[in-house]
Amino acid sequence: MRGFLINQLFMKELTYILGAGASFQSIPIVKTFSNRFNEFLTWIENDIIKANGFSADEKQKFGILLDLGKRLHSSFESHQSFDTYFKKLFHTGQKPKISEDKKVLNLYFIWEHLSVAVPKPDKYDDFKFWKQSVIDKRYDALIAGFLQPLANEKVPYCKINFITWNYDLNLFMSLKNYFSPNTKIGDFFDQINKRNGVWEIQNEITVINMNGFFYSTEFAVLSTLDYPNIHQIIYSKIKDESYFKSLNTGSFRYSASDQDEDAELIKFAWENDKLAEGMFPQQVILANNKIASSENIIIIGYTFPLYNRLLDLACLEQKYIGSTRIVIQDPSAEIIRQNLLDYYQLSDNDALRKNVKTIKDCESFYIPSNIFGISEYRKKFDAARY
Repeated sequence: MRGFLINQLFMKELTYILGAGASFQSIPIVKTFSNRFNEFLTWIENDIIKANGFSADEKQKFGILLDLGKRLHSSFESHQSFDTYFKKLFHTGQKPKISEDKKVLNLYFIWEHLSVAVPKPDKYDDFKFWKQSVIDKRYDALIAGFLQPLANEKVPYCKINFITWNYDLNLFMSLKNYFSPNTKIGDFFDQINKRNGVWEIQNEITVINMNGFFYSTEFAVLSTLDYPNIHQIIYSKIKDESYFKSLNTGSFRYSASDQDEDAELIKFAWENDKLAEGMFPQQVILANNKIASSENIIIIGYTFPLYNRLLDLACLEQKYIGSTRIVIQDPSAEIIRQNLLDYYQLSDNDALRKNVKTIKDCESFYIPSNIFGISEYRKKFDAARY
């Protein structure tokens, strides 16, 4: 039986809502995404197609990927974000095109997750992505911070929830490094992946992937993401003649069997049959329950974008957040706070408005002090004095 320094039974839960800004050290945000995607295409062209040491077949397959990537990049450039581009395909009945472009996007994410960190550029450009680390170090520090000081055990001070909109493995790999450091990535994924994009660890940590998530079965046999052969991993995906079927047949008329399972894990807020039926998907209902059970909600790098509004509205109604303390952590926290109050009609509730705090410092993720059970420690300390 594990000993608890803090009794979790009587503590409310802690919930983090994560957006792209929560991973900015390792994954580009909307402003820098298009430029970074173009770096992926440059890598294909210069480091594979124009380089020595690769077979004709490898160069031919990467040439197909480059052509598709250039078309996709052009589409990204002409839209406010890649979400807008994919939503347009969704509304104009181009489902096969969505599936094919998700394949390209998934391959980009493979490259991004395996790309090494680089020193800060001499001339820093806000519109160019700077890869500070393979895994954003703040995630690792966050997990270390909410675990009780019990040797050889991993017990959070309270139940922790993550409601995330991100397509990255920052949280996944950081959790793995604490809870299952010696296992393969695929084994850990099988352990925690429960249903509908929900991950659970020891009934104490829940991750709700609101937009689907990025994952690659090519990572399954790895233990870490440090310095594997990026070219070989991507080539193992695209070497099948039918992987990019549209270029081989000149048609986008292909069946679900031609989809890539990893790529189809990438979902968007509007891609759910439940919404079309006037119902909310299970992950939204679970997120709603977790928010209602939380004493603190910490919002990091999330700007409440328009396309997620319907699902956010379902989770952030006044009756669910009540007297919950909400902390927004972002360089533009004051603007996001005002948007939160306006978008979700919370401004007329004085008590709730006072409970929405802001933090601009993003050097580390915020952990509220009240999860540490200071009063319980104080009682034990005072008892030990006499």
